[in-house]
Amino acid sequence: MKKYCIALLLLLCAGFSLYAQSSANVSIFFPSITGYGRSLDENRLMNVMVTNQLTSRKYLLLDSPQGANFTLHGSLGVFDEYDLYENRYINRIQPTTTYTFNAPMREDYDELYIFQLMLRNVKTGEVILQNVIYATFDEVYTFFPVLMHNLVIQLSGSDSVPISVSNEGNNDQWKNKWIYFRASFDYPITFYLLQPDGLINDISLYNSKTNQLDPQDHKIMAMPGATVGAEFQLLNFLSLELNLQLNMGDTRDNYFVNTAMGLELNVPVKFDNIMLVPYGAFLYTLNVSPVFSEFPRFAAGGGIQLCTRAGKRGAFFVDAKYMLSFTDAVMYNPYGKGSDYLPEVIHYKRSQLGIGLGYKIGIIDKKKNTATMTITY
Repeated sequence: MKKYCIALLLLLCAGFSLYAQSSANVSIFFPSITGYGRSLDENRLMNVMVTNQLTSRKYLLLDSPQGANFTLHGSLGVFDEYDLYENRYINRIQPTTTYTFNAPMREDYDELYIFQLMLRNVKTGEVILQNVIYATFDEVYTFFPVLMHNLVIQLSGSDSVPISVSNEGNNDQWKNKWIYFRASFDYPITFYLLQPDGLINDISLYNSKTNQLDPQDHKIMAMPGATVGAEFQLLNFLSLELNLQLNMGDTRDNYFVNTAMGLELNVPVKFDNIMLVPYGAFLYTLNVSPVFSEFPRFAAGGGIQLCTRAGKRGAFFVDAKYMLSFTDAVMYNPYGKGSDYLPEVIHYKRSQLGIGLGYKIGIIDKKKNTATMTITY
């Protein structure tokens, strides 16, 4: 229903803009449309539709190009390659202006078809080529009023504004996929805030044999890491990501590899060529360094991702997040178990600031049925 409303609106616009335009003394050589789309009936139907539209506006249709003010050629065929379809007429004449009306997305259909109309002004040599890429003939009906509007403007020599219609999804494919795969290089900064539990003066270990104090301090670590994962876009404004996170080092061993599973709930805010993605995150640590007697395996937090378009399917992104552990990270004191320094363990509050740079690529387009109308000057 929506596409028929669009067609009716465009037809009314075409009618009002062309009202009172003179078609007297304008002759057109219009041979039969060549080729066929889904069936032979489409060829016959398009010939009838174009002929009726031109004759109803009192244009004179000729059987030969001699004496014609314009020539109009049409064809139907299978749409094979997007980069090659305009070459159908390239050997005849180079188009001055091309309008392309994309109704479907190629990934949604096994086979697409193309209807082309090429209008040439014999006097000026100007050529207008219009293409409709379609999956069902109903989509040709949708764009037909626009095709005729653009044709009549050229035939009348009017300065009216041509209309071009394009699929809204063409430039939005990269941010409207069902599934994304992501990989990023990360540089997490981990903070261990010293807690006073059992410490002398809230900061020191104590050796009862030597009466020595060993003050402790907060610890900050910054080591490289990486994240790989899959994101599922459940709704246009909501997606769920599962990922595996790795980063190097603990407070005493730079070669220890920390691994964790992450879950993120994303709320993408989409613009033309960028996307802001605030999200909530949950983390479960898979392995624990032996320097800890107790480790908070669960953490939660949030972050934001800035994505910028990289082709039709992918995006580069910068990611920043902050995660806070639910319980204390309890670390053995640096002298080890059984030492004379007490307490044997030191308590820390653990949090992490994560910064990442990565790339994501999407598969399986989410279907979009809306079309936008743009004006070309």
